Amino acid sequence: MMQRRSFTLLEIIIIIIIVGILAGLTLPQYLKTRENAVGKEAQANLKLIAAAERVYRLETGYYYPYAVSGSVEETRPGEINPGLKLDLDERNWDYKVTSSTVNDFTASARRQSGPYSSCQYSLEHDDDNGEPDAVAGTCP
Repeated sequence: MMQRRSFTLLEIIIIIIIVGILAGLTLPQYLKTRENAVGKEAQANLKLIAAAERVYRLETGYYYPYAVSGSVEETRPGEINPGLKLDLDERNWDYKVTSSTVNDFTASARRQSGPYSSCQYSLEHDDDNGEPDAVAGTCP
């Protein structure tokens, strides 16, 4: 006679519990790694905005947007892409470029939502190292 081999209900429950524990241990690390990658996206895009600013300045002679009569000019996120000829993905970050004179600009990225929604990066045209600085919140 052939014997049937199968799993018992207890063995299946134990396997489900073990898989659940492993998932519970790895999920926080996965979320932190994902958020770190999203932060790197903002830093890379700010560097891209800075490079586009240099190209724009070579073409026009002033930074985009330039200040009119001493006021601070600011671009909205939707204006950055066509103005600087970029194609930034704005699902995770609100990007902003401000300028108070024709010789300077500040590009910033603010997280739109999520656990790190207070995170913000900023890059000024005269940053010596060319790296965006975390200026607010808890950035990963």
